[in-house]
Amino acid sequence: GLPRFAAAFEAVARASLTPAMLSRTQETDGVLAAGELTLPLALSLRDGVWGQGFPAPVFDDVFTVAGQRVVGSGHSKLVLERRGERFDAMLFRQADPLPARIRAAFRPDVNEWNGAVKLQLVVEGWQPPGRSGAGRPRGTVRGPSQPCPGVPGSEVCTALADFR
Repeated sequence: GLPRFAAAFEAVARASLTPAMLSRTQETDGVLAAGELTLPLALSLRDGVWGQGFPAPVFDDVFTVAGQRVVGSGHSKLVLERRGERFDAMLFRQADPLPARIRAAFRPDVNEWNGAVKLQLVVEGWQPPGRSGAGRPRGTVRGPSQPCPGVPGSEVCTALADFR
């Protein structure tokens, strides 16, 4: 019955999966400099062809949470600030209040509402900044100077562990 199936499933999973496969990581294309996170960038990325083995770019940075409110059925509409810039953002499937500062993995997106077209960040995951020391989350660089596909000027891809 079910207990025998569960035991067999567990045995196959333990034999097939590596510890890295079982850890929660979020690969990112790094930090965008001030002035680079723009609506034209989001429009350009929206027109890209992304898929399995060639994911859409995800960036990361530390932000101050300047505003947040619950929208829809359990999502958060955020206002994030960094280095004098202010961004609207969405965090789906989380309505709990965030701390005052977060390190966020996000993708630039285009919000089209009532005829207006604006930049909006979609937060893919977050953690408190400096969680693993020196302002950087735990993570590893994916190979020496490995380019990130589809991101002009990108230097390295970073794996960020323990994003929520």
